[in-house]
Amino acid sequence: MNIDVENLPDDPATLKKMLSQVMSRYQYLEKQFRIAQHKQFGKSIEGDPGQDVLFNEAEELVVETETAEEAIRYTRNKPTRIPYLKTYLVKLSFTTLRMKKNL
Repeated sequence: MNIDVENLPDDPATLKKMLSQVMSRYQYLEKQFRIAQHKQFGKSIEGDPGQDVLFNEAEELVVETETAEEAIRYTRNKPTRIPYLKTYLVKLSFTTLRMKKNL
């Protein structure tokens, strides 16, 4: 709807009628815009409304494992490192014993 500003009628009733037509068109387009935005960016639901109840098993398992994790508490003992000299001496004595057996 193109309106030529210079050729507008002087009658207030006609102007009010034109204004109401423009406002109704504006409201319609604004509503269509909101619907399009909701379709593109809004929340979407797939399937039936009660479908989220059917697949609630994962959340229930998370709750069960959290309680199980709270019950199991222990401290891990780090293995102690054997000094290099000690391992070298053990290897040396082992090889000397093998050599004596072979003689």
